[in-house]
Amino acid sequence: MRDRFTGTAVLSSQQASDLGTLGYVARASGLAVDARWDHPVLPPPQKRLCYEQTGGDVLARFSGRAEEIGRSIEMIAHLVKQMDGRVSATSEHVDDVGRPGRSGVGITEGWRALSFTG
Repeated sequence: MRDRFTGTAVLSSQQASDLGTLGYVARASGLAVDARWDHPVLPPPQKRLCYEQTGGDVLARFSGRAEEIGRSIEMIAHLVKQMDGRVSATSEHVDDVGRPGRSGVGITEGWRALSFTG
């Protein structure tokens, strides 16, 4: 796999910036953009993720995604620990769902744009 991914579809930092790429594609090309840090909702449990490989090729993108999976698991474990092991909402919170005046926001990081939902 490494031989097929190395040097394939290289996107330099300048090209990634010029195209306005975001997410793992941008990070694999050496750009420091990350919606989790640029639009924080919770205090970060650890320092910002820095990709090991930033050559901009398929290997860098693949490796970055693998790193992010591990980091996501760490973040989930950290949040669950903060909840003292509680993984379900209390009835108090469930009753609030759908009531007028309540809202929420979600941010999804795509490779070409951020998507905001609310």
